[in-house]
Order: sequence, then structure tokens, then C-alpha cells
Amino acid sequence: MLWYRITRLVCRSVLRFLYRFRTYGIENIPADGGLVIASNHTSYLDPVLLGSANTIRRVYFMAKEELFKVPLFGRLILSLGAMPIRRGGVDRNIFRTFGDMLKVQKLALVVFPEGTRSRDGKLGPARRGVGALCLAAGVPVVPAHIRGSFDVWPRFRRFPRLRGEIEVRFGSPIQWSDGELKASKDPNGMLADLILKKIEELSMTEGKALGFRETNRTITGKDERTAQDPRHEAGTQSSASGTDDGIR
Repeated sequence: MLWYRITRLVCRSVLRFLYRFRTYGIENIPADGGLVIASNHTSYLDPVLLGSANTIRRVYFMAKEELFKVPLFGRLILSLGAMPIRRGGVDRNIFRTFGDMLKVQKLALVVFPEGTRSRDGKLGPARRGVGALCLAAGVPVVPAHIRGSFDVWPRFRRFPRLRGEIEVRFGSPIQWSDGELKASKDPNGMLADLILKKIEELSMTEGKALGFRETNRTITGKDERTAQDPRHEAGTQSSASGTDDGIR
């Protein structure tokens, strides 16, 4: 955990220097328990940005195995909680692994509802498998929006630009009605669309960025939140109903 915090602190410092990196809404992250962070996806940098932005707790995410072969970058994402997965290999076994991480190990898992990086920087359609995962896990779902990473490192560039501005915003845990979802013909798709809608709404909000000193306190563990703090209890409504959908 110490190495993770050191890596996160170094990444934040580099990101601040190169891209004026700012974080908003960090208070919306529950301090413990299973958690899904659902974000837009426009760049290779996005997993690093989300891992660096989340000073409350460690996050985990899946990344295609080819990325781990990239010198330095592969080591970087591995140290920030990435786990390799084969291209097109998100099947039912991986889906069960996700569920175990959330319900049993009570970890924070990053997912990208679009399933792949955007080609134009805009939000694409949501994959219904993300809705299936969130319904089955029954944990809080926090939307996140990354702005600026597409300009810095879009999918058609081999290397990132060394100047730009990037920010990450976290929203409040998403609320939904189990009754409405069950009454629909496609509860998984309906929830996935709702999650994407909340990400889109978050892209149009404004908030106070986390200052450098406050960031340093949380990263070094001097300001870690605890589960006893009622201000950080999740208010998400979800169900634990199972599904056989995988994330595609």
C-alpha cells in the first residue's frame, strides 16, 4: 500500500506539472466497501488519471495485456492497480471475478461503460454488461468524468503531448429505482444508460478542486476517512439480482 501511495503521489505531481491536473468531488468517494467508479474513456491515460485522482482509496481496473508490454507505462499501470486481460476476453469468468472483487473483497473497481476509447472524444453508447455488473454486485456506483485526456493522448497518437489541461470530476453515488428497472424489458441496458447519463451530466458541472496540501494529506494517510464518518455513507439503491450477462 505504501508503494501505491508513493506512485500515486509521484503521478499526481507529474500530472500537475505537465497538465495542470485538478480533481473535483473527491468527497463523493465512499471510504470503504465495494464500489464501482464508472467513467468516460477517451485516452490511454484515463486509468492512470483515475488512480491518481482517487486519494481516498486504492482502485483496480482491467487493461488489455498489450499495454503491459509498453516500457515504463506497463509498470506504471500495474503499480496503480491494473490487471491484464486479453483483447475481447471479458467473458463470464471475468464477470464473476469482478463480482467477487466488489462483494467479497469489497474493493473499488473502475469500469468504462463505453467499453472502449472514444474515437472523437465524445461519449459513445453504454455497454449493457456494465449495468448487469452493477445490478448483480449491489454496491454504490460513482460516476466520473475526465476532461482533457483526449486532447493530450487520443487513440490515434502514438505518444502523448507534453502540455495540456486535464481534470477529473467525481459525482454523487447514482440513485435508481429497482422497481422501474425490473418493470423495463431490459434492466441491464436501462441502468447502463442511466450511468452514462450521469457521466454526461457531470461533464457540465463545476466544483472546487482539491488543493495541493489537502491532496498530500490524504495521500500520505494523515487524512484517511473512516467508515464511521456518516458524511461518506453511500446512498445508492441497487439490487443483488443475478444475471448471466458479461461485459463485452
